[in-house]
Amino acid sequence: MIIMKNSSTTSKRKTMVQANLQLIASLLCDFEAQNLTDEDCLAELLSKLPETPFKCRYCHEALKERKPGARSMKCVACSKTTWLTSGTFLKGARNPRAWLIAYVLLHGGVVLSGARLAKIAKIAPATASNILKKSYFAILKGSGNENVVFVESAEFCPTDCKRSLET
Repeated sequence: MIIMKNSSTTSKRKTMVQANLQLIASLLCDFEAQNLTDEDCLAELLSKLPETPFKCRYCHEALKERKPGARSMKCVACSKTTWLTSGTFLKGARNPRAWLIAYVLLHGGVVLSGARLAKIAKIAPATASNILKKSYFAILKGSGNENVVFVESAEFCPTDCKRSLET
């Protein structure tokens, strides 16, 4: 049996891939022109979080000032340290530049894979996949789409335990 490829479908796909690559190149050119340091990238990411201005997680007072590049702030009222990225999708983020690159590209309409982000940001593919997974989740959660349902992993426990006992 001989399968013939549809040349119009192949050419459309090539055109879409080329358009995506051109979009990536233009967005990265604009990004690199800013010459952002890791501290600048972290500040930009923190400004994108929905809970700015930040509040102390203990006494709920507003945190006054943040040192450049700092991921934590000390509360003036209770003298406890509050980590700014805890409880957000940036929890445990070590490379703010890679996260900001992913943010800029995804909000620019680029379709990315973990391998492509790994090449662009010069990070490990597993890290790039993790960044994309968390970023896509954060974008979906922030979209306000009523058709998207988020299920906590704790709700899977009874099903997993039941299945484990039966097998």
